[in-house]
Amino acid sequence: MGFVFGRSSGDFLAVTDAPNVNHPAPPPPPKPTAAPKIQPKAEKNIVLEVPVEGAALAERFAVSGRARVFENNVEIEVKDADGKVLLKTFTTAVGEAGQFGRFETELALPDQQPGEGTVEVYWTDVSDGTTRDRIIRKVIFAPGGAMPIKVFFGSSALDPDAFCDRTFPVIRFAAGGGSIYRSALEALLAGPTAAEKAQGYFSSLPPGVKLKSVVNDASGTVTADFNTELKRVAGSCRVSAIAAQIKETLKQFPETRDVVISVEGKTEDVLQP
Repeated sequence: MGFVFGRSSGDFLAVTDAPNVNHPAPPPPPKPTAAPKIQPKAEKNIVLEVPVEGAALAERFAVSGRARVFENNVEIEVKDADGKVLLKTFTTAVGEAGQFGRFETELALPDQQPGEGTVEVYWTDVSDGTTRDRIIRKVIFAPGGAMPIKVFFGSSALDPDAFCDRTFPVIRFAAGGGSIYRSALEALLAGPTAAEKAQGYFSSLPPGVKLKSVVNDASGTVTADFNTELKRVAGSCRVSAIAAQIKETLKQFPETRDVVISVEGKTEDVLQP
């Protein structure tokens, strides 16, 4: 910008040298977007409290919880491991319509074989006959006075890559009053059942292996002593698999801190490739 001075002192006019440029208006700021709406998770109308997942059930057992369902009717099914319905019944929740009320009943399965199964609760929508809010709990049916225990086998189905020391549990039952360690190891030596073999379970322990003794000390070390058949194996992978089966079966008990495997009272060169 320059200035042109006139004759009178102090008079001046402003002159613009630069051309007149029209700048475009800046774009309007973006409109704020609404936060995505989070849909609340649908609440089930049945809460199953008993039995819990993995519970061991005797011949008589309780089923209890809370529900707000049509006419307060809670339906119950008990199934075996193959999905066969062993028992179907219902119970009633005590409470006002549309509000959670408590339900509790006692069931009996006197003829059920020991093994795995499920307890399922649900309600039926009378408008279309569909079952709703079904809750499924995996359970173990135990004979009277028996304790469920685990034994560990290899599995071609669960471990297709055949890692040597990878094992998987199956359920057995130990009668009360005896050594739980002996019961577990003898169940392990008995091997998988025909049904378990069909599912891919197998044992790496050689036939003829017998348990001579099993003891635990105050430090939590469990020593399992076997006959000489345990030494008649070869190959590092099989040896690792046998050791894993024995150790995992004993380590399921919380008081076990270490496992020692011996043959005829000696630990030297036991389960060495």
